[in-house]
Amino acid sequence: MKWHTHLAGGLASGALLSSSPAIIIVSGISALLPDIDKFNSKMGRAAPFLSIPISIIFGHRGFLHSLLATGLVYLLVLKLLPAYALAVLAGYLSHLFLDCLTPLGVPLLWPIPFRFRIPVIRTGSILEAVLFVFIVFLFVKEVCV
Repeated sequence: MKWHTHLAGGLASGALLSSSPAIIIVSGISALLPDIDKFNSKMGRAAPFLSIPISIIFGHRGFLHSLLATGLVYLLVLKLLPAYALAVLAGYLSHLFLDCLTPLGVPLLWPIPFRFRIPVIRTGSILEAVLFVFIVFLFVKEVCV
């Protein structure tokens, strides 16, 4: 999925957790975190000192797209910023869920190489655009109600 679809998914996930703008924003940003493993992604360009080595070691849609990485990120945030831990978890998981909808899928049980996928949406396709609009609609509905 494209970064804007992940951002929308994270914002919507945050809005389901809380009406707090801070929680919603943290969840939205957290939805971009798994793609730090790709140096030309939004997060990768923001932190190339992390992105490049992670990309070399794990590749894109490797370790950082797993439940193990999700759990480690959650525990780290729980220790450092406990008020935002669930928001980070929600955003991160929204990313994994959305990537499961693509043909490449994600290795949720990394290091087991099996990829979970329901290959219905190609990245950048018209279906992704429809999904994006749908998620934005759900987000606006949740925030405005």
